[in-house]
Amino acid sequence: MVARGLIALAALLSAGCGDVDQVFGPPSEAIPLPPPAGEANFPSAHSAFEPAMQWSPDGRTIYYLSFLTGSVGVRAFDLQTAQTRVLVTAEATSFQVLRITNDGSTLFYSMQPHGSQLGHGIYRLATGGGEPVQLVTGADHRFGISPDGRMLAWNRYGTDSLFMRDLSLGATQFIGGHGGGVSVSADYTQVVHGWAGALGATDLITGSTTHIQRGVLHHHDMRWGDQGLEVLNAGYGRMEIVRGNGAGAVLWGSPEGMVGSVGSVAWSRDGTRIAIADGSCLFGIIGCSSALWLIDLRTGSRTELASAPGFLSRPLFSADGEKLALTAGGRLHVLTLP
Repeated sequence: MVARGLIALAALLSAGCGDVDQVFGPPSEAIPLPPPAGEANFPSAHSAFEPAMQWSPDGRTIYYLSFLTGSVGVRAFDLQTAQTRVLVTAEATSFQVLRITNDGSTLFYSMQPHGSQLGHGIYRLATGGGEPVQLVTGADHRFGISPDGRMLAWNRYGTDSLFMRDLSLGATQFIGGHGGGVSVSADYTQVVHGWAGALGATDLITGSTTHIQRGVLHHHDMRWGDQGLEVLNAGYGRMEIVRGNGAGAVLWGSPEGMVGSVGSVAWSRDGTRIAIADGSCLFGIIGCSSALWLIDLRTGSRTELASAPGFLSRPLFSADGEKLALTAGGRLHVLTLP
């Protein structure tokens, strides 16, 4: 189904695949974001590269990292009651990455304690609350977790040493000299990680590593589909889908990838739609504005959903693919998709 969508999208964009304006166009001021759903302490630009928000599977709660002075930690926002629940607060320099298991029972996050010079700790926390459990010390802020929360992959701080731990058995395996972990497959046979300044996938049975991000593409999202790992790469006017074996297809952009810019991207869980928060500024620093776009890979259609001054965070699909959450100016916005 994704392959058919790529063909449709390629046909739609074939007239100007290297021209980013033909794909996106300037942000429209006539499509404002819906009223904010939450208070003004949600992450914004921080979450453009690494996930700092997560939906609950039932679409009722959004978990997020709060960065307010004196209130750094993990919170839960109930969309039905508009109430916020504090799960964790800590004296910390930063909370960086937030992930959730597919069943919605457990959160994982990385935190650098205040004054620490030894990198981040990685913690596990029940979504219902309680005390967090520190799993790893001295780690890079990026980490990967299997969908069931059993296997954890992380990079040792200040090194290229990638490790994976079975949290049920307590056994730790050295994977190799790779960058920080990003994701672990459901069957525990593949780990995705930073590699040579980009992304790689290592087969834990054979030990072989495949380069799955080509060129300097700064934004990515990924899914484990029926055909295995699929990674969506974007940046500098180029977007592509690459499978775990290295095979892929450029959706648009020049091979050199040096035309315009593509902002933060997100992929729906079923792999049929892509959301893009695309921004532009005069001289790169003033007059910044952003637009939110939705691409349907089944039909090739593209729809501008909203626009806003400043920058939008990385968008986040709900588990059912019917809603998008993102932040602008530190406020949460939730859109119901057409």
